[in-house]
Amino acid sequence: MNADRARIAELAEAARRLPTAERRAFLDGFRLDPETRRAVDNALASDPTRAWTPSKAEPAADESAHAGATIAMAKEDLAALNVGGDGVGPARPMDAARAMDPYIGKELGGVTIERVVGSGGMGRVYLGTDLTSGTRVALKVLLRTLRDEDVRKRFDREGRMMEKLRHPGIATVFRTGIEQDADVDIPYIVMEYVEGVQTISEHVFRERLGTRETVDAFLQACDAVAFAHREGYVHRDIKPPNILVDRHGRVKVIDFGVARAIAVDNAAATIRTETGQLVGTMQYMSPEQFIADPRGIDARTDVYALCAVLYELLTGVQPHDLRGLPVHEAARLVCETQPADVRECNPRLDDQLAAIVMDGLSREKSRRPDDARALALRLRGWMVNGSRISAAVPVATDSTRSGQVGLQPEAERPRIAVGAGGVVRVGGSDIKTAPSARAPRRGAWVGGFLLVCAVGLALAVSFGLIDVRALVERGRAWIGAATGAASGTTT
Repeated sequence: MNADRARIAELAEAARRLPTAERRAFLDGFRLDPETRRAVDNALASDPTRAWTPSKAEPAADESAHAGATIAMAKEDLAALNVGGDGVGPARPMDAARAMDPYIGKELGGVTIERVVGSGGMGRVYLGTDLTSGTRVALKVLLRTLRDEDVRKRFDREGRMMEKLRHPGIATVFRTGIEQDADVDIPYIVMEYVEGVQTISEHVFRERLGTRETVDAFLQACDAVAFAHREGYVHRDIKPPNILVDRHGRVKVIDFGVARAIAVDNAAATIRTETGQLVGTMQYMSPEQFIADPRGIDARTDVYALCAVLYELLTGVQPHDLRGLPVHEAARLVCETQPADVRECNPRLDDQLAAIVMDGLSREKSRRPDDARALALRLRGWMVNGSRISAAVPVATDSTRSGQVGLQPEAERPRIAVGAGGVVRVGGSDIKTAPSARAPRRGAWVGGFLLVCAVGLALAVSFGLIDVRALVERGRAWIGAATGAASGTTT
């Protein structure tokens, strides 16, 4: 079959924007047929401005090539805002190819571009100045050319969604759009520039946070994702690089909507959308994400990914070891096996916290909390009293399962209160907890006190220290007076 010339030109143009070392992995991700791949390689080789070594075209069915592309996509990282100087984390040396980036110093999307701060298989992130506000912003230029009208509409729709998600724990997207560059449509996203950041895993491990401090930081991410769920949106690509922590310990979740917005017909990674394509990161994928039916994706998909992140934060390892596995092997492992119990990797964790994590990682969606808010409630219950939260998870509604999560507005959200009887009060419902370990000891003290009082009273009576008859007569007088007062009030 003859290669599509327009498609070849678009792929070559997109690859030219990448450093030479990144081009091969980028093109491998499209799993092109051999003829098209040779044509793209030849087009790049004819480019006199940059060196290019054509690679051998891989068969479209080669799973190892697809797995390599998946890993490249997993490195896509809006957390690439981690730069030296005004950012936290080691400075990433900018090679000559990046320094000669054609966009440096130019204007795109209403932003004057200053420098590259991150690059990956899905796009490149720049630091720039917004021409309207004069503030520093991050500009993500996506490497997906939007030829198909349906794809353009989806990008526009998802872009509006990204702009609507305004929450302190979500990096703000100011605007999205598409600009033409040499007759090629270039989608871009202008977003908040988060200074002084590191990923949540870097934050936890570098600061050597304890279990409670780790859960407390993680809860900020849960709250941000819960807000998106309340608005009816699923993130689909939650992973540590998409959960940032600034220098003040504030968490920002990034990349909302990007996975779905750019899932065009030539994408390759891990989440399937209505186009049947994969966008995401295998290590944090739920079993339903390996299935082609997009109707299986809902808020509980994000819960799985959140618990996979928490598992890693608490143990230092991922729930499944997928390193080096082709996609079909990774899918089989995730869909057919349950991760090792989190306590096997960190025996110091208590049973209650382990149960919450493992419930969220269940292969069966019905056993997971319904959404990020339900997960956060269980974790906060554990934070309050360290007691076992009921393993029963609230029943999912049709709206939550479709991704339209009906959470209450902020002003109506219930507060958590723990009663003496071991009940976590959440709005109008009770989540029973196991009795506190202090309860038996408290009961023993009370029983002992009453026994001492009874013995003392018996001794006092036997030795004539207390006139029992006088006490009885006095009690009758009190009762008579009280009865008379009550009857006088009612007449």
